[in-house]
Amino acid sequence: MTTGPSNVEHTPNRRRSQHVFLRIPVQVIARGPGSQHTSEDTFTLSVNAHGALIQLSMKAEVGQKIILKHSQTEQEQSARVVRISPIPDEKGRLALNSCGPRRNSGA
Repeated sequence: MTTGPSNVEHTPNRRRSQHVFLRIPVQVIARGPGSQHTSEDTFTLSVNAHGALIQLSMKAEVGQKIILKHSQTEQEQSARVVRISPIPDEKGRLALNSCGPRRNSGA
């Protein structure tokens, strides 16, 4: 039996690693106006080997470097904003790429 071409378009999975839905409490630290640091407490929506997806109400830009600080362990991780998905009347969703380990602020 021969099957004809399918109308379903197959696109390759663009993700580099599997995403895990994990809610981790974090503090986001970023440079605000006048080079002042600003921060917001939030949580991750999902994480993977290369970064995370978070909800954030503070203004951010694609390419901006931020620091994620784990609210319980105080371990810090630098990241870069790679995508912003605004949600009307809600916090925006930011996709972050890890920039490598930072430091433990308790040390």
